[in-house]
Amino acid sequence: MNQNERKPIENNIDFEEQYQELLAEEKEAARKKTFLIIFLCMLIILLAMIGATYSYIKLYGGAIDKDKSCELNCDLDNDGKCDLNCDTNGDGKPDINIDTNGDNICDVNCDTDGDGKPDINIDYNGDGNAHFNIDTNGDKKPDFNNMNQDTNNDGVCDLNCDTNKDGWPEINIDIDGDGKPDINIDINGDGKPDINIDTNGDGKPDINIDTDGDGKADINIDTDGDGKPDLNIDYGNDKKDHFNVDTDGDGKPDDNLINVDTDGDGKPDKEIDTDNDGKCNVKCTSGSTGSDSIDINTDKNFILFVNYLNGIKVSNISPGWKETMKFTINNNSNRTMVFNIKLANVTNTFNPASDFVYSLRRDGSSIKLREVAPSSDAYLMKNVIIPAGMVYNYEIDYEFLETNVSQNANQGKTFNAKIEIEAVN
Repeated sequence: MNQNERKPIENNIDFEEQYQELLAEEKEAARKKTFLIIFLCMLIILLAMIGATYSYIKLYGGAIDKDKSCELNCDLDNDGKCDLNCDTNGDGKPDINIDTNGDNICDVNCDTDGDGKPDINIDYNGDGNAHFNIDTNGDKKPDFNNMNQDTNNDGVCDLNCDTNKDGWPEINIDIDGDGKPDINIDINGDGKPDINIDTNGDGKPDINIDTDGDGKADINIDTDGDGKPDLNIDYGNDKKDHFNVDTDGDGKPDDNLINVDTDGDGKPDKEIDTDNDGKCNVKCTSGSTGSDSIDINTDKNFILFVNYLNGIKVSNISPGWKETMKFTINNNSNRTMVFNIKLANVTNTFNPASDFVYSLRRDGSSIKLREVAPSSDAYLMKNVIIPAGMVYNYEIDYEFLETNVSQNANQGKTFNAKIEIEAVN
């Protein structure tokens, strides 16, 4: 075979190699094309998700609950300013433009002019209801119980008066919308409340309460202007005077033994007559002289409260400190009695509280062992039955418990309490 005849075979071999190379290139191109298509699809999906998230945050402000309604500080139009459920004082609760039903529309405390103050549907006491400048027809204008009303056309505000221009009424406040002031009533026209003063913003009078509508304070009278009642104090919130009662109109309490607050804490100290029969009903001493012995009897009333005066005051103590208090309960009546033992006027600054404990025994038998001392008034025992003529001897151990770990945080902390015995029948 000559050389000319072999040449086509070599050309065929070259063609096959070229064909395989071309086929491989086409496969690689197809693989890259497929990869590119997949990548572009994933990119499109990702961009769509980002766009949807952005739109969602823009619409709902980023603070959403299960029903997709905005909860707090919502910028609905993405202008960088809060539009709905705005927390202006940083307490974590909305106070302006509040949406109460989750429809992303303001219902109470609505600021219509953008000055940061409510203009319509103003909620005075935080109960979620509109009280002043109520928009009844949805036109974003006040229609009912408006603020700063001049009812007699003399140019001076008479009802729901905002004296300091903060968007909230301060004097002559009409809570129920009947056209008459209910709280913070200014009687003498000096721009300050004189009767039915609401001190805690709950829409109810607390001091200088006028019960008969004569424009004069009858109960919880503040005589020195310190914001606390001094005269004719209502004990039990039944709208009647019970202690520090002024019967002769001289502005001073008349009885220095019954129904008088001697320490200025706004509470009666001893011998309280709740039914105005001239006899003690609450915190009656029942013959106790302040010693470690208390007599329970039926001479005063079937319901009586007795203060055990020898309380405990603890401060600047170290782990391992312990003190025992003893007291006796005597039933010197001719019938079975029931009483409670209570820690009253409690102050406890221990933290952790578990470092300061107490144990209680009666006639040598353990009742409670190293229980954590309360941080507020609490009952140690309730409904204890004591037969006629019986004497119970109690001991309370107070202890700064050693825990074998660092207790430097509780060095110098305080615990104060009085023991109060309540005879309940």
